[in-house]
Amino acid sequence: MKYILHILLFFLILSCSENSDNGMGPGPNNNPTAGTFQFDLDGDTWKATDNFVFASIIKTESAISLSLTASKSISSTEAEAIAISIYIVGNSESDLENTFSFGETSTASLAFSTTHGQNIISYIAISGMIKIKEVSATNIIGTFSAVCVNGEDQSDTSTMENGTFNAIRGM
Repeated sequence: MKYILHILLFFLILSCSENSDNGMGPGPNNNPTAGTFQFDLDGDTWKATDNFVFASIIKTESAISLSLTASKSISSTEAEAIAISIYIVGNSESDLENTFSFGETSTASLAFSTTHGQNIISYIAISGMIKIKEVSATNIIGTFSAVCVNGEDQSDTSTMENGTFNAIRGM
């Protein structure tokens, strides 16, 4: 599952640029601030680029999967992205309105990647939580916090605090 998040983040980062909307336009109802995602990363505020905050839900008869993604364009060669995934047993979207922990044995995971030119660094949440406050037909709203570790250097950690999001649901 964590490797899938890495791949998702890699392609999300590659699709971002400072001066392009990749044909996505300004969002629902011509709203340039459709979707928000921000948190404090090691004490500095991280805020997603407008129009790059999305959520999707996939349901089966007995399970539900929620994916949240957001990205931030820094320059034409630098970007950052975050992806959160929750997988639960249930049959109703209201089952997602709950608090979930991040960690190795959890049903929730978080990955954060930063790219500078060809150098990509990925962090995985080893602890923390996400609270889904509202699931509607158009948005997913919630809060989160996490402690993340660099996938290649376990001594390199980052702390995410005061995270909030209002993600636009995909079609």
